[in-house]
Amino acid sequence: MAPTIAPVNTCTECPTATSVVIIGGGIIGLTAALTLAERNIPVVVLEKGRIAGEQSSRNLGWVRKTSRHAYDIPLALAADRLWAQMPERVGADVGYRQEGIMFVARNEAQMAMHEGWLKSVEHLSLDSRLLSNSEIAQRVP
Repeated sequence: MAPTIAPVNTCTECPTATSVVIIGGGIIGLTAALTLAERNIPVVVLEKGRIAGEQSSRNLGWVRKTSRHAYDIPLALAADRLWAQMPERVGADVGYRQEGIMFVARNEAQMAMHEGWLKSVEHLSLDSRLLSNSEIAQRVP
């Protein structure tokens, strides 16, 4: 079960001075702000909505590697490492779990697409692989 994530209570007053202003309180902005704060660099995060409550779908901070372009995967691997380290850095469970993802081919054309992607990233030594019908049935009865 995922942990309950308490909303971040933000300050309503802007500081009179800072060294860095980050616009966007998603995973990329917050990780940058945390890194600066860990280095004692004054930082302010501005977010239009809820801190860590919006979807960061427009950045490349996602950890999914499957079906991504090979050039994007190193960034996904780096993001995965950042997420894995986050509980230690902030002293709390952030709800991140490394569970995996499964794509199922409905026909030969889709299977060929998955096989082509696997071939395009084999030099990256990912743990992605094709499963047989029985392996799928074991994981998702």
